Parts: sequence; structure tokens; C-alpha cells
Amino acid sequence: MAAVTVTGAQIRQELATEHGDWVYLGETVGVSAVNYLSDTERLQGANMPSGAFDHCIVRIASGTLAGETALVDYLDAENGRLYLTPSLAGIAAAGVDYEIWLRGIDPDVVDRLRGQALTKWCSTWRAIVLTRIVDGDLEESGVGNWTAAGGATRTKTLAAQDDELSGRWNLNVVVTTALTDYVESAGISVQPGQLFYCEAAVSSYVTATGAGANAQVIVRDIDNSASITLGGIRTSHTGRGWGKLSLLFTIPASCYQIKVRLTSSTASSTQVWGPIALHRRKATIVNLPDRIRGIRRVATQYMLSTPISAGSEQGQQVKVRKFKNSERVQLGNRCQLWFNPGLGEEAVWYYERGYFFDLLTAAQYLTVAGRLVGDAATTDCPLEYVTAVTASLIAEFYMQKYGSDWQDDFVQTKARWNYWEGQFGPEPKIVMENETPIVIPQLGV
Repeated sequence: MAAVTVTGAQIRQELATEHGDWVYLGETVGVSAVNYLSDTERLQGANMPSGAFDHCIVRIASGTLAGETALVDYLDAENGRLYLTPSLAGIAAAGVDYEIWLRGIDPDVVDRLRGQALTKWCSTWRAIVLTRIVDGDLEESGVGNWTAAGGATRTKTLAAQDDELSGRWNLNVVVTTALTDYVESAGISVQPGQLFYCEAAVSSYVTATGAGANAQVIVRDIDNSASITLGGIRTSHTGRGWGKLSLLFTIPASCYQIKVRLTSSTASSTQVWGPIALHRRKATIVNLPDRIRGIRRVATQYMLSTPISAGSEQGQQVKVRKFKNSERVQLGNRCQLWFNPGLGEEAVWYYERGYFFDLLTAAQYLTVAGRLVGDAATTDCPLEYVTAVTASLIAEFYMQKYGSDWQDDFVQTKARWNYWEGQFGPEPKIVMENETPIVIPQLGV
């Protein structure tokens, strides 16, 4: 079952459901022109005033002109035509969706506030694996931290709901030639003699037929241009059903940097990888990703015991064992986890209060291209949640601009935000940790 997602366009247009006095949604009917939209079903009527949409902004939401905006000039209600300034780049065909933004609302502002809602306000607890690999937890945007070599390709997709051994995102690796096609991580600094543990969930199949294919992790010694010998419980996985690799290795002499490769010994195959754990055994201090700037975004750390192969899952239970001696540490705008004793031969997970980075664009929604990127992008943030937060941010923005006319809107939208925050937002978590004690020496007489 695929993950449930919504688009940026759906989020913006959902505002019409609860806030009909903010935005009017329509669809062109009849023959339009570059300087007007024709809608003879919704905009035609003897009693409709020509100034009904004065000072409003129109945004085209579908068709070849999607993303264009214009100011309303006037409404010709007799003919059902909405005249625009400036003219559009072309003539809107029949059946094109459009939005009329009322009360002085700028749809570009709406898009920017939608992005703020996803990146700063809408959040949930996520299970994140501790890893030395940059984007090994697959939570970073895009695939830029993973380099494709040979004929390999890589994409990220939201994990399907039945992927029990994966995280929020999957990294999909498609190879044509066995082993010589691979996807590689960024370099990881190491020292000779260090002991490492690696764990990864994976599904692997022949792309054309769905038959079982063999997935492998290769750890490359960059300084010596060689592959490091891997041991452990399970060093490869075959089959579409999810399994878990569990690897142990030692950094060889004269090796100071390694890279992790994801590949297959089966040609023309697809590997779907979940988060990839990699940590130094016996490590007591671990840096968290740069996106985590405050320890309040981190909750309990734990180890997750799961079956190591799809075939052994029946009758077994997942067990969560919390660390009893760990500590979150704030260092400026960076965070660390301290462990005592150090890490062992098992993946370590933690709960992170995660936000949604899916609908950001560098264009800031000021161009047609930028608007279309935001409209087409998807997020797995629940529609009711992100719409309620976006609406509240809009009301606050325009209350500051226009004053008390927006006060009632702000109060109502804030109440909806609070309701949906309770439905989908992160519940409070009690964090049990063994903090470093403060000792105050005293003199006795």
C-alpha cells in the first residue's frame, strides 16, 4: 500500500473548504481571451455587481497557463467574463481551474506560509536510526548525498505502509550490471583498528519480473582502494520480502576514510533500502544530524530487535529496549548523545520530532516555475493538519497587515490548529536519561 500524500495545490485549495470568504474556486466555461476568463456558469448573472472581485488576485491552477497570476480588472457579469490586468500569456482553454483570492490575500504569500507550516510548525515523532553516514537515515532532502556510479540510478520515495522494517523514506537503487553499478555514500573519517557495526533493511528483486535478487552492502577502503572484509549475522539479502543485513567490520591499516556502497550481485535489479545504521562499536559520544539544533527535538533512545529475514518473521515480536544510561547534550546549536557503556553490535534508534521539508523551492514562489514546483510537490503531512496551520499563519499575517478585520479569523483558525495538532502532532514524551551529576564539595569541621 502506497504512502498517503497530498500536493501543494491540494493544500492551498483546501482552504476554500473552511474559508470560503478567502478564496473562490472556479473552472472556465466558454471561450476565454488573453485578457479575460470566461465562466458562464459561475460568473454570469444579472444581479452580480461588476466590482464583486475588485482588488482580488487570480491564479490559474491548471492547464498550460498554470501558475500565472493577474489582478482582477472588473467582472462583466452579463457575459460571465472576468477581465484581468495584465493579460495572460495565452488563452485559457475550457475546463481550466482558477482561483480568485479575496480580502487582499496574495496567493504567493499563501504558498510561502504553507512552506512555513510544513518546516516550522507541523511535526510528528519519527523513529530515526543513529548513523555515521550522511543521510544514512534518509531524512535529508533529495539524493544529493548518494552518488550513483556505473549505470545505477537512485531515487527516494516515501515508504509504503507495509514496509515494516523501513523508515519514513526509502532509497531506491536500480542497477543494470551486477556489482559494478552501485550507489555510494559520502566519505566517512575513520582510524585504523576501529570496530564498526552496520545494519540496513532492504527489499531486492529483478526489475522486470519481480523475482528475487541479491542485495549487498560493500564498504570501501578509500586510502587503499580495496573493499573491507565484512562479517556479521547476515551479509546479504535476496527477495522482495523485507530483510535486515547485519554487518561487522574492522578498519584496516592505513585506512582513514571509508564509503558505503549499495549494490546487487544480480543484474537488472532493484534494491529498496530503508535507513542504514552505521556506528563505531564502543563509541560513547555520537553527533546528531545538523538539522537537530535543540535536544528537545530528541526523545528516548532505544534498540529495536526485529527478525533478520522476511522468512523468519512469523511468530516473532518486535522488542524495544530503551537505553538506561544515555544523555542528550546541547553544545551551542549542535546536539550529541552520550552513552555509557558505549554502543555495541546492534542498531540504535531514537525518536526525533521531525518536520516536513517537502514543499520548499528556491524560487520563493515569485515565478510561474517556482509556483508549479510547489504545487506538484507532495508531502505525507496530513491534509487537515497542514491546512489548519497554514490558515492560522495566513490569518496572523493579514491581521498584522490589516488589523482587527482579521482578528476573528485568527481566533477561529488557531482553534482549528489546536484541534488538529492534538490529532496528528507529537504527544509529550517522558525522557529518562542519566545526566552527569553536579558535585558540590563541602568541608567538614
